[in-house]
Amino acid sequence: MSDKKVIKENTDKISKKKSSKTQLDQGDNKVVRFQRFVENNRKLVMWVSFGIVAVTVLFFVIRSWSEKKSEENMKMASVALNRILDYYNKADYMKSLYGDSTKMIRGQKVIGLIDIIDEYGGTEQAEIAKLYAGNCYLGMQKSREAISYFEKAIGADSKMVMMGANAGLGAANEMAGNYKTAIDNYDKASELADIEDVKFRYIYFSGLCSEKIGDKKTAEVKFRQILVESTYSEFTNYAKIGLTRLGTIIE
Repeated sequence: MSDKKVIKENTDKISKKKSSKTQLDQGDNKVVRFQRFVENNRKLVMWVSFGIVAVTVLFFVIRSWSEKKSEENMKMASVALNRILDYYNKADYMKSLYGDSTKMIRGQKVIGLIDIIDEYGGTEQAEIAKLYAGNCYLGMQKSREAISYFEKAIGADSKMVMMGANAGLGAANEMAGNYKTAIDNYDKASELADIEDVKFRYIYFSGLCSEKIGDKKTAEVKFRQILVESTYSEFTNYAKIGLTRLGTIIE
């Protein structure tokens, strides 16, 4: 082997060693730099870590508190609603709406439907209270106020509450002379009804409103629908009377 070749090989080995050492030094430097960052910024790192943990814990605490609060609100709303129903069933509409300031039950005031709606909004009981409030105003012949509360209840999750709200709007609009709107309301209520007799009631009311605006053809269709689809409903006889009043043949 020539001297030049030996020198070249030795030079290559030395170069490789330097390259390897440089890579190791670079790797070591990254670790060292990271360690120095942690050491120099230990408080910052700790606060960030604690912050993440705190936010996570806070999220679960808030969710747990919200669930407990929601459950507590539902219970309190149920109690308040049950207490006021006695006044509602006696047609004492003012106390039903605004509560009874002269009476205390277990150290608590008897609050009315309006307070139940305001204090326990978002609960199913508050949605039901809107229906009762609308019915109270209907009983007081105040169609505008009744419409306001029925419209608030119409967006409820409960199908039954939605049906009641549409039926209430039908009655309020009929009272106000808005017969075309009442027809739409009654039709929607009938579509939401699961019980046949309830369904036929609203179809019948829709037919009556059609008759009131002089739309005898639509009224006849509604009354005949009851006769075709129902045999034992109490509204079968009402539908027959309606058809007789329209001067049509009952088949």
